[in-house]
Amino acid sequence: MQFKPYFHGQGVDKHQQILNEIDFNQTLLYNGGEQTKSILLAAREQGVSTSIFQLTQDSISNISINVNQKQLIVFYSETLYSQALIQGSQSYDVEKQVEVLSKMIENLQNRITKSNLLKTLDLIVLSTHGLPQESIQWIYLDDFINMHNIAFVVSLGAFTMIYPAQHKTNQVYRELLENVPNVKVYLREDIPDRLKLKNSIKFAPILVIAENPFSIFCRNLEKIVFPKFAINNQLSSSSAEELFLPQTQSGYDNLDKDMRGVFFARGPC
Repeated sequence: MQFKPYFHGQGVDKHQQILNEIDFNQTLLYNGGEQTKSILLAAREQGVSTSIFQLTQDSISNISINVNQKQLIVFYSETLYSQALIQGSQSYDVEKQVEVLSKMIENLQNRITKSNLLKTLDLIVLSTHGLPQESIQWIYLDDFINMHNIAFVVSLGAFTMIYPAQHKTNQVYRELLENVPNVKVYLREDIPDRLKLKNSIKFAPILVIAENPFSIFCRNLEKIVFPKFAINNQLSSSSAEELFLPQTQSGYDNLDKDMRGVFFARGPC
């Protein structure tokens, strides 16, 4: 099973409209509403020749490393993350996948060396974030607050966004703050600037961030407008959990040490 995070490239606005990746490109959502471009988009706009490939042994073996043809080559792999979501970040299969990726990177470095490009080509290896080292523990909002005061919920997992019913924002905020354990609760205007979230149109009046390794879920699926599986009335709570509940999460507070990604680089720059 390939578990792809539902929230990558998607979101929901206050009208419950699904925002897809193309909408993000048109409505400056990244970096808290400030214009932030991907490295590929920024490079192309500056006339840099680019390519992007899935990271596989075949792609590494067959790629033509020619700095006169391409100035930026990006390899991407979601296999490790998908495996961790299914089996947990500390599982045997994830450990083996790390070894596979390490071998691919080693092979790529060998190709760079044999092509006499060590002094002219920069190699950067990075991850977007880390993963919790402990098993996920689930928090059900319904067990702690009155869900009748909530219009709808967006996102589940390490964080959730809550749209309260009309005139219920302060009441819902207090209930969350006083009753729900192992979370941080923010009104939109109080979201820390370092999170780069509060100016984005896809963020709700209330943001709840779980403490690592806790994760947030709702028993009342009718309150969840996103991810999309919750809209299907034929799904029971248990089947929704089976569909959604991964064995690890990302999206915790960016000060959490488990969220730190990796960054390795070599080359003339």
